[in-house]
Amino acid sequence: MNRVLSEFPEAFVSHTAISREVSRAVKAGRLRKLASRVYTGNLDDPPEDVVKRSLRKLAMHSGRRI
Repeated sequence: MNRVLSEFPEAFVSHTAISREVSRAVKAGRLRKLASRVYTGNLDDPPEDVVKRSLRKLAMHSGRRI
């Protein structure tokens, strides 16, 4: 996996600067899409578990409080 992508947390929100690499990693089976612009490198755990563990960080990225 690209060095930049390997440094991201378990679940992260994609952005323009990394979208091409994220797309390639998804096609290669190294990342999994969880939601619109939300991805994970954790291919083993159920998506709902990954989201539960990462919910606060994902919400902080959106600027919304939970």
